[in-house]
Amino acid sequence: MIDVKRKLLLWMVLFAAWVYGSVLLAPEANAADNPCGLAGGGVPGNPYKISNADQLQCLSQFQSGYLSGHFKLTSNIIMTGRTWNPIGDYANPFAGVFDGNGFRIVGLTVSGGANTGMFGFIDGGTIKNLGLEDVQVSSDGIGVGGLAGSITNGRIESSYVTGSVSGVDYVGGLAGLLGPLSIDWTHGIEKITQHNRTFVRIEWV
Repeated sequence: MIDVKRKLLLWMVLFAAWVYGSVLLAPEANAADNPCGLAGGGVPGNPYKISNADQLQCLSQFQSGYLSGHFKLTSNIIMTGRTWNPIGDYANPFAGVFDGNGFRIVGLTVSGGANTGMFGFIDGGTIKNLGLEDVQVSSDGIGVGGLAGSITNGRIESSYVTGSVSGVDYVGGLAGLLGPLSIDWTHGIEKITQHNRTFVRIEWV
């Protein structure tokens, strides 16, 4: 009888240690997968939630672990004066879903070479329900746009861009260099500079 009690006590101690260890280790694992500490799981039913400029800027700085994630804005965000690195490039494109949830990002400034925009290169990704206002995008390369510098096999829906976009070639208010994609109820009003020509284009799809 004593041996049975000892075994039971041992199993209880081991189980408690396992539970305690799991609780301690979980935050470190999550921090490694989610360096910006965003709420949510980054999946369709539980997207990462972005509520402020610090979180959005962090996404652009630590983007490598987020390129296939699902995101949702939870408020309007002012990005004036913030440094921005276009999300995704040709070698590592954005393939997730960014849902603006009807909110706006205001005052984003982006500069770079090829594939320059809020998103640099999108392949298989989706941008939806997003307003990008007073954007200033400039590039000395090709594939330049407000939402995306280049996009292929992707989708833009219920979104708009206002502001100024300039580049060498394949320049657009929404997206610059386009591959196969779907655009639905999206419009942009912007000043575009291409090949040293400046003009205003209004597009509504």
